[in-house]
Amino acid sequence: MASEAAEHINFTQVRKIIKTFDEWQKLTLLQDLEKETWSTRFKELLADIRKQATKQPISEEEILRACEEVREEHYDRDVREGRR
Repeated sequence: MASEAAEHINFTQVRKIIKTFDEWQKLTLLQDLEKETWSTRFKELLADIRKQATKQPISEEEILRACEEVREEHYDRDVREGRR
């Protein structure tokens, strides 16, 4: 069915149709497309991260230091806001 429809409508026509949608329809379509393409986008993100890691390697010590800084920031914020 989808391939049948694709034979009769091109990408430009689809874009024109989408422009006629109301905001809710566009957001629903966006959510559907995000779900459908999640795996591909996640794989691309991982590839980018791995590429950066080989260009600028980070030591375990640097990772631990960054984690500790974030923990301290969160702890200080919680104390200021009376959560601790």
